[in-house]
Amino acid sequence: MALLLPPFAYWQLLPMPLIGLAPLRSILKHVPQIAVAAPPQPATLSRTTSYFVKFEQMPARPELLIAADERRKYGIIEFESAFRLAAMQSVFILRVERATNNSRATDADFSQWLERLSRRSDIAYIEPVPDYRLFCTPNDPQFADQWNLQNILAAGAWSDLIDACDFSVSCSQEIVVAVVDHALLTTHEDLSTKIWTNNAEIAANGIDDDANGYIDDRHGWDVFGNDNNPNPDNPDCTHGTHVGGIIGAATNNALGIASLGFNCRLLPVKSGSCGSSAVEAAYQGVEYAIATQADIISMSWGGGQYSATYQTLFDLAYSQGIICIAAAGNDAVPTPMYPAAYDHVISVGASDINNQITDFSNYGTSIDIMAPGKDILSTIATNNTAYATMSGTSMACPLVSSAAALMLCLDPAMSPDAFEACLTSNATNIDLQNPNFVGQIGAGLMNVAAMVNCLHIPPNAEFSFDPHTYCPQRSHCLAQRKLRLQYYQLPMDT
Repeated sequence: MALLLPPFAYWQLLPMPLIGLAPLRSILKHVPQIAVAAPPQPATLSRTTSYFVKFEQMPARPELLIAADERRKYGIIEFESAFRLAAMQSVFILRVERATNNSRATDADFSQWLERLSRRSDIAYIEPVPDYRLFCTPNDPQFADQWNLQNILAAGAWSDLIDACDFSVSCSQEIVVAVVDHALLTTHEDLSTKIWTNNAEIAANGIDDDANGYIDDRHGWDVFGNDNNPNPDNPDCTHGTHVGGIIGAATNNALGIASLGFNCRLLPVKSGSCGSSAVEAAYQGVEYAIATQADIISMSWGGGQYSATYQTLFDLAYSQGIICIAAAGNDAVPTPMYPAAYDHVISVGASDINNQITDFSNYGTSIDIMAPGKDILSTIATNNTAYATMSGTSMACPLVSSAAALMLCLDPAMSPDAFEACLTSNATNIDLQNPNFVGQIGAGLMNVAAMVNCLHIPPNAEFSFDPHTYCPQRSHCLAQRKLRLQYYQLPMDT
């Protein structure tokens, strides 16, 4: 196995030129928050929803359009002109307060009434009033240079999911991303607070306290050297540190960069010798990630050879609910690479700032999703305050891993299949930007702002969408892939 950096990959110790923030679409939230009454004496709990009602022809007395008994039955608390501008006075605001235990009218009754109202000849349409929010912008000084987060609409997702843009919010349970790579600088200023801690292991006592087969694995493991130090052997061994920053750099800490899945924990799994492109202990790295019950395994390496043993490993990870994500390779060929092409592994290709496939990324039917992977800014191992850009599907893969961490933070029960379905069904179609690669770049570009739909509670009455439209439960799309046995050595940056 080899690290997936293109032959010309490089990093720059100077920050990237300032890139203007890409326009971010507003996120419409139609789902009111519903309080749940606690037994044994439930209170009458309410939710308020508002609608715009556009009149085609204004009736003489529009306030009489809704009868008094209908107002009482359906909880109509306001129906009047929404605007003072003369040109907008034909638009009314209909505000409804629906009690959750209101026996006078069911949600289905209300939906039918609203539908009947919309069919009146003097009404042009009825639509929900959008719930717009402020976009969240973290205070990390180099966030403006992170075009990769801008292109996947990270700020839109944060705004939709984080109340009052509070990046200190905690996940319902700890989400751990195993960084199976060469090494990770655990003392870096933007990573040190994000490193996983094995609370079942007493540090430096020489005893395997948690009986997992690894002595004193307090903050990860070096499976290549069989010790508990996952840090780089030298400052040039920076690949894993760069990957780790993309996944989970500390966010809104006024330092360096931000990360999409800002609340995850990074589990460093050193799986090869620094100074070589080979990942000699890759299978042992995956094994350790499974043994420690990581939630996500991120793999920015690979090769062209299929292994039944590796497939068994990923079957095991899948059976334990672990999401596995891998880089698709950098040979600019349509040949499947492994582990990306194994069943139960998400294969990630690389796009550039214009949402075009990079000139190094692999493509073809084995690709599941595209993510930014060229000139990506992240942490490096040169020192504890160093940042630089690198390129490769190695940089695209961890961004998808970071998205998985964000989703699991809000829904820890999300299965690998559910995550992949959410990821692919909400992707942005980029065929127009890639006319020569139609059908060969997976579902398109990851769109994390759209993915938050998978976390929304289906509405009770006024909207009748099926949540499976966003998150269909389906078998893994890799199941029917033809296995290839040809091996490809992928060069590493030097």
